[in-house]
Amino acid sequence: MGGIALSCGTGSDTSQRLVSTGTPSGPSSIASGKTPLDVDWGCGTHAALGFCAGNSGVRPLNLVTSSQSDTAHSSKLHRESRALVDAAVIAADAKLAEELVALDVSELLGVVDYFVIASGRNSRQVSTLVDSIEEATKAKIDRGPLRVEGVKDATWVLMDYGDVVVHVFLDETRRFYDLEHLWSGAPRVDLSQVVPGVGKERASRS
Repeated sequence: MGGIALSCGTGSDTSQRLVSTGTPSGPSSIASGKTPLDVDWGCGTHAALGFCAGNSGVRPLNLVTSSQSDTAHSSKLHRESRALVDAAVIAADAKLAEELVALDVSELLGVVDYFVIASGRNSRQVSTLVDSIEEATKAKIDRGPLRVEGVKDATWVLMDYGDVVVHVFLDETRRFYDLEHLWSGAPRVDLSQVVPGVGKERASRS
């Protein structure tokens, strides 16, 4: 893969994809630019999340690769990524995850195919969801995450599989960061064939 140039209004470049420097402790974290797997180029840029969190607020990250051919995903690789998404979604749904969403960010980021976003109503459920997703992806497609951040705090756990990034939020943290709005240009993946009724209120499970 070619070098990755990332910019967020600063003109900074790097070939390093991810550096772990901290996890969010709450809404105040955004002012200091601390997010899971932060890469700090003057504004708390995070490559896999695709945004800058700085003093001026949150804004999408412009990500361009040095060679477009290097980041072109074959249909086979994209299918493998989708299989991981499906495994994660099924596992999360089985543990009563709230508001399951998958976004196809492949055309926007290049280095990541999908975001999977799920919520838990408390930190214990967040931890349970993370454990279930990791177990399922290892069992079904023989893939574990490359790194997992935020487990101790359990308000925003990020599971980085490389081509897929799974975000498991505490409800209030998810509402604050609002990744779906930030990446509103990314198509939502139809999960209805994977988990019927996904996205609907789970009143019957309450």
